[in-house]
Amino acid sequence: MPAHLRPALERAIAAVPEHWLLVLKSGEVFESKEVYKKRLQVFALAQGFAAVVGRSDKECSMFHCIHHSAETRNDRGLEPRVVRDEEGKVLSNRQRDAYCKKKDCLWLCYCSFKTVSRGTEKRGWVLTVKYLLHLSSDGIENLMPTNPFFYRVHQKATYEYQQLVAAGKKFRTAIIPYLTTRRVLWAGGLWDDSACERLLQSCQNASLSSRRYAHSQWRSCLS
Repeated sequence: MPAHLRPALERAIAAVPEHWLLVLKSGEVFESKEVYKKRLQVFALAQGFAAVVGRSDKECSMFHCIHHSAETRNDRGLEPRVVRDEEGKVLSNRQRDAYCKKKDCLWLCYCSFKTVSRGTEKRGWVLTVKYLLHLSSDGIENLMPTNPFFYRVHQKATYEYQQLVAAGKKFRTAIIPYLTTRRVLWAGGLWDDSACERLLQSCQNASLSSRRYAHSQWRSCLS
């Protein structure tokens, strides 16, 4: 992974219990949904992938590898690959090739709310491991990105990202120009320019009411 991201990974790993980095085992008991979800994502971060929720109800939640799907939805009907002519001009309706997350990965586990052991009435969230190998249904090993922060869920869990969120909301509330905010966050933050842009867009709606209030106060001062 990139050297400048390694400190963030080390801080994220150091902030969790050491046993959460160990291999998942059936029979692990958790106090709540929040705890077992964090345990799964911490393990996924250490292993270089991300876990996503599949079928879920009040007493059972199923978790897959993020690459569990077999086919891309492709709602826009784009061609599989970009096609170019001899001069490099794009001829296909797909303008750029993207990383495909659909690898038909069989990794699977689930957590159920049930009695912890026989002969007791104590109930808790109990983990059951079904399959921990990242293989497709054809038996092909799925290779994961070398950078675990490729997955948005791991980015958002870092201290650095939370700091950027707080800073982005302050800039929006203060009505600081978008381009100025992006340059500041990019220069002093952890993520690339595109990540800062996504962050600012997510903060925009959250700060809309604050900005409207600021505009109204500004107009009242002029009147």
